[in-house]
Parts: sequence; structure tokens; C-alpha cells
Amino acid sequence: MNDKNELDGFDVDGAKDIGKGLGVGVGFVTSGWDVITAGTWSGRWDMHVG
Repeated sequence: MNDKNELDGFDVDGAKDIGKGLGVGVGFVTSGWDVITAGTWSGRWDMHVG
């Protein structure tokens, strides 16, 4: 998080670059570990960068 309380850094920049290359918009979702580790993310997002 930067001083404007926004996600920032290498992974965020990389995701933005991938979206730009694909010609699509990028949105960021911060999910709880219960969703991630249980594998219940189906339909919630299309791609993960980390």
C-alpha cells in the first residue's frame, strides 16, 4: 500500500502491464485466505499475479 492507501509495487505494475498488453481493464481484489486456500474463487476473478 502506498501513501494514498492504494495497492502499489512490482506485482501491481506487472498486472497492469499484462492488462494493457491484452487490451483489457484491470481491477484488484483482496480476498481472505479462506477463499484462496479453499479454492472457492471460481467466477470471482480471471487471473492471479503474485
